[in-house]
Amino acid sequence: MSTAVMDTVIGAQLNERREAAGLSLDSLGARLQLPGSRIDDFEAARAPVLPSVLARLSEVLGVRLVSFVLNTDPERPTPLPATERDHVHRVSQIAEPR
Repeated sequence: MSTAVMDTVIGAQLNERREAAGLSLDSLGARLQLPGSRIDDFEAARAPVLPSVLARLSEVLGVRLVSFVLNTDPERPTPLPATERDHVHRVSQIAEPR
C-alpha cells in the first residue's frame, strides 16, 4: 500500500472516529495541542500523521491504534493484502500490550 493510500485511509478513519466522538476539528486539535486546521489536513490526507500523533489520537478518541488502518465495518470493508494485514497485526501487538 502506498504512503498516499495509507494517508487517505488513516484520514478517513480519523474523520469517522472524530465525528462519532462528537468532536469538532478545533476541539480535537485542542486536546492534542494542535490547530484544528492540522486535524483537517490529516483527515484530507494533505499531511501525514506521525506515529506519535496517531498514538495520541488513539488515546483521546478511545480507540485501538490499529483501528486507523484496519476498517472493521462489514458495510465498507477495506481489506489489506495478507502480508500487510499480518504486519499491521504484529505492529498492533507491540503497540498495544495486553
